[in-house]
Amino acid sequence: MCAALVGLVLAGCGVRPSGVISGVEAPDGPTRAAVPVLHFVAAGAVVAVGRPGGTDVVAALAAGPTPEESANGLTTEVPASAAPAESRWTADGIEVDLSDDLTRLSPLAVSQIVCTVLAGEDSSTATVTLRGGGQTLRRGTCPS
Repeated sequence: MCAALVGLVLAGCGVRPSGVISGVEAPDGPTRAAVPVLHFVAAGAVVAVGRPGGTDVVAALAAGPTPEESANGLTTEVPASAAPAESRWTADGIEVDLSDDLTRLSPLAVSQIVCTVLAGEDSSTATVTLRGGGQTLRRGTCPS
């Protein structure tokens, strides 16, 4: 009796068989949430700020904080010359090609970029490689 009742319940679940449903191709670069998390500088440390925007987060960092964010003490160390930048996933992690020489970036600017690129990613496994001006810098973590 109990087995018949379970069979009756499962038969009436409303799921009907269908053919194969094809999806779209997986993204080939880092993906961003609807509200990317940017990292600006406050009191000598990088801090996370959610802000709607485009996909070139380096350009957003280089443009600096909004007037409201500035009024709250946020600044940027990323120079305007670092943008535009291209990001892509590789077998080794995320590569970011900057428009400027890496030697022109302060340690805080590097942290801003790395933390922003790693935001929303599994930072325990992702590594960010920055490239610019013939220089390469590889970072796996965002300093707290």
